[in-house]
Amino acid sequence: MISIDLPVIQGRAFLAIREKFNRALSCLSIGDVQRCLATADLSMLYRNLRDTQILTIELDCDSRQTILNVKCSLHSDQATAFAKDLQHFKLDTLPIDDRKTVAIRLWHAYPLSSERTCSEAGSILSSQTADEVKYLAKLTEQSLSSTQKQLEVVEKDLQVAAEIQQHMLPSKQALKSIHPDIDCHAYMIPSRDIGGDLFEILRLSDQCLGVAIGDVSGKGVPAAMMMATCITLIRAYFETHDSPGLIMSKVNHRLCEGNEEDCMFTTLFLGMIDLSSDTLTFSNAGHNPSLIMRTDGTLDILDNLHGPAIGVFADHTYSENSRIFAPGERLLLYTDGVSESFDNSGSLYGFEKIQDYCLSSYKRVQNSRRFLSGLLLDINEHSGTEHSHDDVTLLTVQRNTNQASHGEHALITLEGLSDNIASLKKDVERSCQTLKLSATTTSKTLLIIDELLANISSHSRPPHQQRTQIKIQMEADPIALTIEVHDNGLTFDPLRTNAPEVDISLEEREEGGLGLFFVKNMADQICYERKSDWNCLRLTITREAEQEA
Repeated sequence: MISIDLPVIQGRAFLAIREKFNRALSCLSIGDVQRCLATADLSMLYRNLRDTQILTIELDCDSRQTILNVKCSLHSDQATAFAKDLQHFKLDTLPIDDRKTVAIRLWHAYPLSSERTCSEAGSILSSQTADEVKYLAKLTEQSLSSTQKQLEVVEKDLQVAAEIQQHMLPSKQALKSIHPDIDCHAYMIPSRDIGGDLFEILRLSDQCLGVAIGDVSGKGVPAAMMMATCITLIRAYFETHDSPGLIMSKVNHRLCEGNEEDCMFTTLFLGMIDLSSDTLTFSNAGHNPSLIMRTDGTLDILDNLHGPAIGVFADHTYSENSRIFAPGERLLLYTDGVSESFDNSGSLYGFEKIQDYCLSSYKRVQNSRRFLSGLLLDINEHSGTEHSHDDVTLLTVQRNTNQASHGEHALITLEGLSDNIASLKKDVERSCQTLKLSATTTSKTLLIIDELLANISSHSRPPHQQRTQIKIQMEADPIALTIEVHDNGLTFDPLRTNAPEVDISLEEREEGGLGLFFVKNMADQICYERKSDWNCLRLTITREAEQEA
């Protein structure tokens, strides 16, 4: 059988198609009268079709005859009216949907003159006129344009979804200000636009924090939706329950509801850090083993499993374990995208390399952000150019310490008034020299102090009060510099200011907010509270590794 699809092109272009059809019939040795009647039937059908339709012509040759089929679709009313006016072809119809559209087949059988003439007729019909080529090119261009527009819409939707997903996770600023005694940082790098990994750290009270990390099965949008549900449940139950095992059981039960068909599951680690008792209580549902880096340089591997991944067995009850988590120690949580990162030869990064990095970096790298950045760099060096096939998520929590074992401390307290800010700045500069800070750390400190004092002058001074009292405390140890700035002006939380749009030009950008934006990014930790009518801002910056003054 020979089958040819012809585009419906109205106007003068149809003359060439009609001529081609007539020549094919002539090649089949069909007489003049029948040929004219068949061409008339084709012309009548053609006028009832739309430009977007395709007309299919088939030549079915056997040893005795050639059957010519002309196929397309019409509204049933059109087909009924059309059937009455046919002069040559017979008509078959078949309903194809509920809108009364029918597939029609015009057909006629002719004696076979030879198989060669049937093939020649097919060649004539399949040859394309200049108008057909131009029309098909136009259709292709329109189709590509439509596909491109659809892709742009999908990409935009995915971009919005990725932004929503990132906003569901703790922000960089939230991580910095989670608790004065905690230094934490995290990364979540999806393998696609949106991922199924999750992490969370919550300040539940002055002495208790909740941590979580998880990995949803699958990729893309379904995994992201399950991730959103899971993190919402975790937050809700952290607020109302004080047992990680109980929280895990409740989250599992809720995720199992309606999950029978999709059967998606999530590996999850939940923990509660009690700062008053120096303990970490945790429950692990099929997740990777976590690590605690002890102050004596050893690693404590939290490899306890308390049940399978959640979302599968609704009635499973999860238990929990506790470990010491003392000041100066660090907790590392991660997903399997870290340990299962592989290079071009298929070699995995593996759990042993995670341990090696922790042992070699813990004493050397005290800052959580730098600790995780170094680990990511180590993973990337292992993987090389190989693209990650899984989401990579890391969360580290370090308990700060003020013990003298970390080195000598120096504490300087300055006091002044808002109408004498220049003098305060000079005092800060002299204090940097006294504390033997490097040029880089001193420069960063002066920039931070300058911006904070400017904001006190602009935002904190009450209308009836001519001057605002300001207290600055600078405490340095060999690792970090902690700065506290207190003022008794109006309540002003700089952490609640909106971040400026740094991607637009200065002319388009609204005035203000840029200085505080830089302060938040320069500080490794920053937190604010209102105490006894005083604004209290506390921030920590890591002392640079260059030669100190």
